[in-house]
Amino acid sequence: MKEFVKSFVVYGFGATVGKFISFFLLPIYARVFSPADYGTMDFILSLIAMASVFGMFQIETGFQRYYFEKKETERNSLFSTTIWFTFWCSLVIIIILLFFVPTISMKFLDNKYQKELVICILNILPANLLSILFVLFRYNKKLKQFLIISIFQVVGTASLTILLVLQFDLGILGVFYSFLIVNTITLIGSILFLYKSILFSINKEMLRQMLIFALPQFPARLGSISNVYINRFFMVSYLSITSIGLYAVGLKIASGMQLVLAAFQLAWNPFFYETINAPNHKKIFINIYIKVLLLLSVITLIISLIAKELLLFLTTPEYIEAYTIIPGLTFYYSLYMLKEIVDVGVKVTKKTKYTSYIYLVSAFINIGLLFILVPLLGLKGVIFSLLASNIFLYLATYYISIKLYPMRFPHRITIINLLFNVFIIVVFMYQEISFNVRLMILMLVLASLTFYLIKNKIFFKKYN
Repeated sequence: MKEFVKSFVVYGFGATVGKFISFFLLPIYARVFSPADYGTMDFILSLIAMASVFGMFQIETGFQRYYFEKKETERNSLFSTTIWFTFWCSLVIIIILLFFVPTISMKFLDNKYQKELVICILNILPANLLSILFVLFRYNKKLKQFLIISIFQVVGTASLTILLVLQFDLGILGVFYSFLIVNTITLIGSILFLYKSILFSINKEMLRQMLIFALPQFPARLGSISNVYINRFFMVSYLSITSIGLYAVGLKIASGMQLVLAAFQLAWNPFFYETINAPNHKKIFINIYIKVLLLLSVITLIISLIAKELLLFLTTPEYIEAYTIIPGLTFYYSLYMLKEIVDVGVKVTKKTKYTSYIYLVSAFINIGLLFILVPLLGLKGVIFSLLASNIFLYLATYYISIKLYPMRFPHRITIINLLFNVFIIVVFMYQEISFNVRLMILMLVLASLTFYLIKNKIFFKKYN
């Protein structure tokens, strides 16, 4: 447990500082961009994010799966194979997307923003390659280099964005330019740190081995990415580009949980694959699950209590409507973290096809509900669709995983926690609770959490 917490704080959080950029820049975006402008930026980023997954085909999961099984002399070949596969796939996707830029602009963006689309598309290559390089940094435990690269990425992107948007008045084009320029420089720096690990060849046998593990998960990745981004197309069709701006701002406020989620995911895989061979690994995983379950419920409640004030502090009254959807988006991120923990059975048995089945069904649930709920409930319909699909994702993974690899996860606590969070979300979505009442509840929650952590020494307990 202590090793996992260390990995979470040092490597996981270090890798998420890049994701902090959009949250840090939110006050600037909200004061420079209207909800419609912000919605346009988010729509383009969402479109490119959906396309960029075809530049990797989940190869990074195969790399992580076999890294610790390979001898040290074989790991450079495994890494190089992953890098070159990602390079060529990303390049092909970029060429295809550039060909369709005029069509995308005309169909979704009133025949505008073609230059913005081009710059954003070009960023696919450095972004995908960096995701592979960061995996190697973590697995090799190169802490110093890892932190240097991560900090540069944050400071560089934030500084260049402020300069291009405020000083040169480039609007959302300035945002995309800053991403491309800083990611390219970061990629070059990362390669200089790791150049000894990069070979100019592809090992066909290793590629085959990684793809056998990775490709069955690719439909799951498509389902996952659809769950995250497909709702923008429904909002454009049934609501407006402004509604995407409001939704995106709510998403950024809730991205505090996304930072925790990203840090957890980055720390979890190395910890999981190193711990799975320990005699008491089931006990360790169950204890982590229970503690994370409690912590996420507390975080969701706290963010729900301060959502309105947080929104007004970070943005302007133009975006005030977004505060009601923040609790739901916070719990939406939490469900992904819980899913990662209970996914033990699929990873141990290597039956990754079940992950794809579950994600695809989850995506169909989300899309089906979007058709029904968005016209009826507007933005709230988007939130209910997301939550329903992710609750299914979490519970289905939970059920399949313990069938494949029996573990005594606490069923009753799981259901009670789920119902509690749904209740909190509905209350804060539809009820206006006074500031004084929310403040009293917040103080009580923080006091109770502090007492619990001190009494149980929760972060220092050893498992034998």
